[in-house]
Parts: sequence; C-alpha cells; structure tokens
Amino acid sequence: MNFYKIKNKCYFFFYCVIILICCLEFSFLLVFFKPFNQNYINFNRDVVKKHKPKNYKLDLLKKNNPKILDINQDALSETPADIPSSPTNIPPSPTQTFLPPQILSIDSTKTNDTNDTNSISLFKVEIGSNLSLSYDLIPDISSNYIGLCSQLCYRGEVDSCNNRRDYFDSENSTSFVSNGKTETIIYLDGSFASAANGFDYITFNNYTFKDKTLLSLFDEMNGTLETHGAIEGVMGLGFNSPIWDQIASDDYLQVIGIALPNFICSVGSIAFGGIDPRYISIDPSNSQPEFNNMPTLNDTDYPIIEINTIWVNNTPLDFPVINAIISTSYNKVSLGNFSTEFFTKLGANKTSDGNWIGQCISIFDDKFGPLNNTIIIGALFVQNFYITANNAKNATRTIGIAERNEVFCPLPGPTGVKPAPPQTTILPKPTQTFPPPQILELNTFNTDNQINQSQSLEYLFQVQIGSNSSQMLNIMPDTCINDIGVCSELCYQSTTGSCNNRQHIFDSKNSSSFSPNDTTGSINYLDGSFANGSFGNDFITLNNFGFETKFLLLLFSQINGTLQTESAIEGVMGLGLSSQIWNQLASVGYDQAIGFAFPNYPCPVGSIAFGGIDSRFSNNSNETYSVPTLNDSIYPKIAIDAIWVNETRLDFPEIEAIISTNYDKISLGNYSTEFFEVLGANKTSNGSWVVPNPVDIIFNLVTVSGLIIGVTIPSDSTCNMIQGLCISIFDDSPGPLNSTNSIILGIPFIQLFNFIVNKRESIIGIADRNNFCPIPTPTGMPPVPSQTTILPQPTQTFPPPQILYLSRFKTDNQSNQSQSLEYLFQVQIGSNSAQTLNIMPDTCINDIGVCSELCNQSITGSCNNRHHIFDSKNSSSFSQNSTTGSINYLDGSSAKGLFGNDFIILDNFGFANKFSFLLFSQINGILQAESAVEGIMGLGLSSQIWNQLTSNGYDQAIGFALPNSVCDFGSIAFGGIDQRFNNKLFNVDSNEIFSIPTLNDSTYPKIKIDAIWVNETPLEFPIKDAIISTNYDKISLGNGNFSKEFFKILGATKLKDGSWLVSNPVDILFNLATGSGEVVEAKIPSNLTCNIINEKCISIFDDLPGPLNSINSIILGKPFIQLYNFVVNKRKNVVEIADRNNFCPIPTPTFTTVTSFTTTFTITTTEEPSPTETEEPDDEDEEGRAAMTAEQLEAFYLALAHLFKLGSKEEEGSSVALAGGLLAHLCL
Repeated sequence: MNFYKIKNKCYFFFYCVIILICCLEFSFLLVFFKPFNQNYINFNRDVVKKHKPKNYKLDLLKKNNPKILDINQDALSETPADIPSSPTNIPPSPTQTFLPPQILSIDSTKTNDTNDTNSISLFKVEIGSNLSLSYDLIPDISSNYIGLCSQLCYRGEVDSCNNRRDYFDSENSTSFVSNGKTETIIYLDGSFASAANGFDYITFNNYTFKDKTLLSLFDEMNGTLETHGAIEGVMGLGFNSPIWDQIASDDYLQVIGIALPNFICSVGSIAFGGIDPRYISIDPSNSQPEFNNMPTLNDTDYPIIEINTIWVNNTPLDFPVINAIISTSYNKVSLGNFSTEFFTKLGANKTSDGNWIGQCISIFDDKFGPLNNTIIIGALFVQNFYITANNAKNATRTIGIAERNEVFCPLPGPTGVKPAPPQTTILPKPTQTFPPPQILELNTFNTDNQINQSQSLEYLFQVQIGSNSSQMLNIMPDTCINDIGVCSELCYQSTTGSCNNRQHIFDSKNSSSFSPNDTTGSINYLDGSFANGSFGNDFITLNNFGFETKFLLLLFSQINGTLQTESAIEGVMGLGLSSQIWNQLASVGYDQAIGFAFPNYPCPVGSIAFGGIDSRFSNNSNETYSVPTLNDSIYPKIAIDAIWVNETRLDFPEIEAIISTNYDKISLGNYSTEFFEVLGANKTSNGSWVVPNPVDIIFNLVTVSGLIIGVTIPSDSTCNMIQGLCISIFDDSPGPLNSTNSIILGIPFIQLFNFIVNKRESIIGIADRNNFCPIPTPTGMPPVPSQTTILPQPTQTFPPPQILYLSRFKTDNQSNQSQSLEYLFQVQIGSNSAQTLNIMPDTCINDIGVCSELCNQSITGSCNNRHHIFDSKNSSSFSQNSTTGSINYLDGSSAKGLFGNDFIILDNFGFANKFSFLLFSQINGILQAESAVEGIMGLGLSSQIWNQLTSNGYDQAIGFALPNSVCDFGSIAFGGIDQRFNNKLFNVDSNEIFSIPTLNDSTYPKIKIDAIWVNETPLEFPIKDAIISTNYDKISLGNGNFSKEFFKILGATKLKDGSWLVSNPVDILFNLATGSGEVVEAKIPSNLTCNIINEKCISIFDDLPGPLNSINSIILGKPFIQLYNFVVNKRKNVVEIADRNNFCPIPTPTFTTVTSFTTTFTITTTEEPSPTETEEPDDEDEEGRAAMTAEQLEAFYLALAHLFKLGSKEEEGSSVALAGGLLAHLCL
C-alpha cells in the first residue's frame, strides 16, 4: 500500500476505521496488561523515560561509596613480568601507548644514630656513561634538584663527601656536559649544599632516559646531609624537578608513586611513570584502589596541601585550616606554631635532646618549617600510606594518598601480630565557630584642601602600632592593596612628599618591638597616589586586642598624589585578598572576614569588624546575601549581571566589579559612555558629570544560591549637591592597569549597605542597612535607605543564531566506515576576498588551527593533500605574534605551528574582533590523512568563540545537528539551536529540550552519566563523567572494569584491530539527570549501535580511555551526538538535548562524497520548511484534500501512542475522542 497518496476517499475512510479499531484494542491491552506504570516522554521516538529506574546495587554503591577524588588511579599501562596483573593499569590515550612505569626498590638504611627514627630510605640510580657504578639516592618530594656527591666535593678543600662509599665523577663520564653555572641548594631539614651544574644521562635499572638531565654536583655539603654517609645524592621529585620532563618526553605518565619502607616491611618501592599496585590495599568488592586526591597550592617550591583539622584522640586542635608540606626526606611531623596546644593535649614532655616523650618518643616535633604557619608532614607519617605525586600537563597538581597494603612485603617479615595500620576516614565537615569580631569605629574626617564635597571625606579607624601605647594612628582601610603603610619619622623628615602635615606618625625608634629588615619598597594606590619607604616589622593592636605575630609595615619616606594632601590619613591598611591580615586573623582563631559599615548621612560614625560583621547596622541580621568573588589575588571582585538606569537596562555582557573601600566614586570605565548617555549627564571641565534628573540605579548580582538580587541606589543618593549642581557619584575612569576592563564599586556603593569581605568562603556578603548610629544624630528625617530586592530571572533576548551547513566528507585513506566520515562547515578567514576553508568543530580543544602556507612547505606532516589552505600573505588584516605552539587532539593527532590573528567570517557575518589561531606548520596522526579537514575550530569551554559570540550580542550557545544515517547534511548553529531539526507534531513544537548540567572543567563539556543499560541490564558502576566530543568517532568507555562488564553483557568479541564485533545488537540506554533532578533516558536503538563493515556488525563503542587529564571519563562521540539536536550552552552551564526529526536541508537519497558547500543561511523563523519532494496536483480538489503524506501519518501514530500512554480507564474515552478528532482533521 502506498501511504504517500490515497486517491480514493472511500478507501481512505475504510482504513481510518480499521486504524481506530486497532487503537481501541491497543488501549484495552494497555489498561489491563500494562507492564509498567511510567509516564513517557517522546524523545527520539520513545527514547527517553521520565523515571528513575530502580537499581538496588547502584543505590547501594551510591549510598556506601564515599565520593573520593580520584588521582590518575590506574597508573600502569602494562605490568612488569614480575608484578601480577592488576585492574589498576593506567590506560593509554586513544592513539598513544605509555611505557610501563620504572619500579625501583627503596631500602631502609640506619645511620650511626641509635635512634631508629633516623633511618633513611634510599634507591639505586646509575648516572652518566659509566653504568658499572650505582648511587644511593634519597627520594625527596620536597626538593626540585637532582644533587650528587661528586669529585668536586670528594677532592675539594672541605672534603665533606669523603665518608661516602661512591661518588659521581663527571670526568669519568664521556656524556657529561657542564653548563658553567653554580647554585646553593637548601633542604627542608636545614642542610644545604653548594653545587656546579651540568647535564648527563640517568638510568633506572637498565633503562636510560633518551635526554640528558640537569644535575647538581655537590662541591660542599653542610648539616645532616653531610653526616649521613649512606646518602650519595638526593633525587628531587618536587613539581619543578627536571625528572618530570624526562618522564613526559619518554612517554611515561607524569605520575610518581612512592611506598616508603616502614615498621612492617623494610623494603618499599618508587614507580616513575605510574604506581606499584603491590603496595596498595584494594577492597575486593571494589577491585580498584581508592585514592584521596589533594590539590597542592600553586606557585610554591614545595608540595603543599591544606590540613582542615588535627585530632588528638577525639579532641580537635583549635586552629583554622593550615598548610602542610609533604616530604619524603624529612623524618618527623613538625608542627611549628601549632605544637604547643598539640603536645599539651598529648600530655608529652620535651627532653633535652629536643624529642617529645609520652609513653614513647613522638614522631612529632615543634620545629618550624621554611614558611610561616606551615607544618611539615614527614617520612614517619608518609610511610604508613601509598602516596603519588601527579604532575600532568594542564591539570591541577595533586598529592594522592591510598591505604597501604600491609600484607605484601618482598622480604619475609617477622612473625606475630602486626600493629593496626593507619586509616583514612571520610569525616563530616566540622562546623567552625569563631569568637565575636573585633569592632572598631570608622570615623568621618574632612581633608584640608578639598572643596568638592564628594572628595572631602575620609573614613578612618584607630590602631596602635608597636610597643608604645601612645603611638595611635588614624588608618584608612583599603581592599585594593595588600601592603600596610604608615607615616613615619622617615617621611616626616623628607623635603618632598612629606608627612609633616600629619598630627601623628609612627616613630620606630620609640618602639622596642620594632625590627627593620633593610628592604625598600613602594605602594601604588587605586586613586593614583603612591608611597616609597623602608620595610620593617612590628605589632598592631586593635583596641586592647593584640595579634601574636608582627606585621610587615612600609614606613613611608615619601608620599605623592592625593594621599599627600589628605592630612587626616596617617596610614593605609591593605585588606586585599593576599594581605597578611587574613593569616593574622586565622592564627588567633578569628574568621577570615572583615565587615564594613561606612559612615553615611546623617551618621558620621560607622564601624569596621575584624573577624565578622557588625550586626547592629543590619536591617535583618539573618538576611545577608552571599555573592561569590572571582579568582583574583588582590581585588575582591564580583560579577555584575546587569546595570539598570531607572528602567533601562544597559546593553553589555556580564562585567567584573572591584570592591574598593578607598575609592570615592563608582567608576564605569569602558561601560560609561552608554551609562551617561541614558542618564542624560554632561561632563564638566574637571571631569565630573552633572545629572539634570537623578534616577534610581540598580545593579543585578547573582548570589551563590543562584538568586538574582537587585541592589538599588536611590535617586537621591546617586549625586552630591555642590554649588547648586547635582554631581554624579559615577565617573568614567578605567579600572587599574592589571584589570582595565573592570569597573570599581567604591565608597558611595559600599556605604549604602552592611558589607563583608569573607576570604574563607570566597564571598562578598551584602545586608540591608538600617538607620542605627553609635552616637546621637541631628534631628530630622533620615534618607530612605537603599535596599536589595530579589529579582525574577531576567529573560535575555538574542538574535537568531548564525547557521551553517555541516556536510559529511569521506577521508582519502580510510577503509573502515566507522572512521571514514568527517563533518565539516565552511568559514572565511582574513581579508582581500577572504579565503574559504572546510573546518571541523571540536568541543574538546580550545584553540583554532588551520592548514597554512607553512604546512604546505613542510617535508613531514605536510598539508599538500589539502584542497584549500590559508595563505597569511594574501590577507592584509593578518597579524603574526611570533609565538610557536602546538595542539594535541583527542584522537592522538597533533599539530605544530605559529600563532597569528585574523578575522573569521561565517557566511556573510563577520565577528568584530580578530581570532587567534595556529597556522599549522606540521600535522601528525589521523589528522594528516584526513585531507578534507583544512582546519579545526576548538569549541572547548575556554575557547575564544564564547567571548566572540557575546561581544556580538549572541547567546553563548552552539547547536549541533550532525549528519546522520537519515541525511548527509546537518548544521552548526552559532548562538543557539537550529530548530528545523527539532521533532515537531502538526507544526507545534511538541518535544522538550532537556538541560543536563555540565561539570566544572576548563576545556571539556562534561556531563554525568547516572546509569548505562545494555538492553535491560544496568551496568554496576558509580556515576561517571562523560566528555561530549564532536570530533571523536566512537563512544569510549575506558579500559577498566567498566568497559569489560559492558562488552561482556553485550556478548561482544574484540578483534585484532581493537574494534568489537557484536553478534546480537541490542538497545543501549543512558540515564542522564537534568538540572531539575528529573532523569531522562537517552536510547541508542539496536540498529544504530554498530556499523556493518565487511558483513560484520562493528560496535560504535570501544574500550579506549579518556584523555590524560581526564582519564576516568568516558567519551560520548559523534555516534551519540548525531542522534539528537544538541546544544552546548556555556552561559547556562548546560548541555541541551532535543529529540531529532528526519529533516534534511538537502535531499541525499544515496550516500555521495561531498566535495563542496553551498551558501550558508540564517534562521529567522521556526516554521517547518516545505517538503523536499513535490507532489503532482490532483485532478479533483476533494481528492487533493484527502491526500495524506507519510510524515503526517507517522505524526498521527505518535499522537495516538502518546495519548494512550495516559493509561487510565477514565482517560481512555477522551483519548479515543481526541484521536478521532485528529484523524478527522487529517482527512479534511
């Protein structure tokens, strides 16, 4: 039967009746025999179920399996022959195979000291061309140098190496090369050594690294290092050690695993390039080691982690979060400042030799580390666990810790009961309590020579500096600097920039506690003022409260700018985010928070609260809105979602705002032109702005919870009346040099609220201000206070997206159909008749790269098989920045080249700003063979495309409707979604677009997979991360137990080429949790789960791992994405999935190789385009009206199915009636 046309109306009605009867019987079966009581959502033709399938094993896993951050937990790609196979193997990247780790034994050697705690751990290494000698080196994770006892030390004047068994003689190594440099190395235990530098090879076992390593040859040693005769060198394993480059360049993973010898086993191991699973305790029920992955602090010479709490028995020590250096060479745990309370609670006594004794000699001591307020966790603690150092490129450096396998030991151990091994336990986060804040009055001062009222007031508090109680200074708080500076005797004596107009100065000669440090310096302030001086240290007292540690102060010797004329200011306390005040507060038990209630009219007195907020000034002490601060080392910054002038929203994207307690206005910088235009203000000759008609100004801020609050500055507070003119509190000055695109929210903004900067929580707290005043105020009605208002989420409008064809290309040299297709779109690059290239979209990289004249000339990795290249010489707008770089792709391909800048045009739409892209000079891997690919546009989450879209007014969203089995053409939509590909019913958008939250990642759009079902069997695994990739040809599940279980249930067989043969394809379902908590089930139908190649069903799934910086993630590649209309929305931090229809922009009844593109287009309507097939006109109008297309009939079936899924008897009658109405509509 041909359903495309039914010419005879009678026959048509006959079939309609038959269909209705069938539907009634079908509904009868649903009512009485329905197997599930579930509400279905039509998602890819019954692909998604709106339910949470019950999987008791999964629920148990989620309930009992604590969320532990994984390090690169599978650290072996292959296991050595003498090590049993283990599920902890680190898999290779898609096309890269890593060498198995080099595992060396660590032996415990006792020194001449009778104290057992001074035993040291050493492993053997060969250096240079003479491999007959090996040297005993101590592994030192807290050092960055590879230091060796050498002939310089052995034969030198000091002879500090003459107690060594062997030393490295560079003269006997033909491969050694000196670089002529010397240095002094200081170790954590206080030892130090002077050394000469050079390069030579390092050999582990019988493996020699291919490149020479930087070595430090000791010529003199001092301290413990000199007395330990067994140590012939120190292998620095710190994150800046040259050993990491060697590991990476020789194709090892950048992971070093360490099991130090301990009280149970006198032999440990060190694994360069992975882990040694023998030493790791593995739960039989989990089959994989559990690592706690702790990020280290950046920009430090040591691996430093944060310690949240230390417990002595069941009693927590009373101190805030502290930093701890991890060391494998320092023996004890040194607590420094925190030792007094520790040993008091421990009940220990200190002996004359410095040890602490309770019932035994403690592994803890009270020595100080090299950094303030930092403890050292040494070898006697580390040896109880298995630790890893993880230094993967472009990833957070971490220290991993796992339970130690106390059963395994390469040597026979002593008999008897073993002591209980230490344990890691996931503890609930303790509720921190803090004492009430130290509150000081903020007083209003008039400066001497200012006539402009808006600049005449300063807000200062009093502190005492030094040991002399008479030295009280009026200090200004400044959140935009980190240093503390005070007027001093140096400045008082100065001939220029003098302090002699100050009532008080700090005279360091009158403070017995002052200590100079003979260092000069300067401070630059936000208003352009600056000060020079000399640094020194002394105590600061707030009221009667004194901090325990001295502050570093700059004693002004000269001051310039506005600061010089503001005679009331006798010092400035920097409260920036790197200020010393935060650690000072924490060290005495206070919260890392400072509250500001600035004086405002009519009250001349406010307060500053060190350690919290002064709740007396809050309208409602329980209602403080928390706005997250942005990542900055100085300024407390927040994001401004929108600014409204009266009821007009300014047209700009989200901007950054600096909170400044020392800036007299609100500066809008780059955003001021539109602001003052809407405000109708006029600029005067002195730079001020006169406002003829003041109006309310509202700032939209997004809180931590997602609420948007409108912070209103009432019209009467937006300007100051000066000489009869309304002078605006806003100006057009730019942000500081290191943050020029930021606006500044100065005192006029802050003084309207009760304000708090909380560094511990990384937030700004804003509370509505009341009219409280600590002193009596003048009579009269106070002004209406400003207020915060919770606003509804504004509906942003964007122009229609720029939509380009995505066309399917065959590569030249691929025979495997599953790898032979690329999806490309066309862009124009440059000027002078812009050059058109075929570009691949890639959501897994951030950079843009194009084939260029550099690559066309290359001998290896050439682009000469490309039809088009970008020739930068032919573009007058191209600018080269002379920076070389490289890009690594997810499939293992790589490209090298030179960066440059030029414009990119999508069809006839050109972005306003240039893009930075890499001009390929060499390409390698699969990319080199894919001749149709002339460039790759990185659409990762840190790609420049997102800011480019925003700057042109488009939404930060990119939609993908990839070509699929229905159509050789799809589309890519810059700025939204191509709604033509959305499934529709009767021209009404009936499908839902499901929003799946993305995880926090700087490159990959990642989502969580709640469960995967093979047919009706769920895989047993905890929630998995999944990377969305538009440039990966398969769905990769990793090479661990997860993929093994998947292919086992699937009944698949692995072939020699790594692909999987499926004998009986079944449906595969993915459970995804939406932002609303609803679980949707995305199904890949059985007929699309494999490709038929040489009469074999080759699975679209594989067992390759995720990328190195996300090795435990699975990859959802093109076979998944092409089933749906897909959107990556960075603004909302979601991936949106819509049901896909069978729309095809260009009919392609049979597969053809596409060699060129037609023009692109922009969607301005959501209506379904006309059918791609034309129909012959009917001879009679009535017969023409009865014609019914296959699409309409299919839509009718879907409607009936959806209606009958309502399922209840009461609804059955209405369902049939509605179906009849739909049928009648179609018949007419």
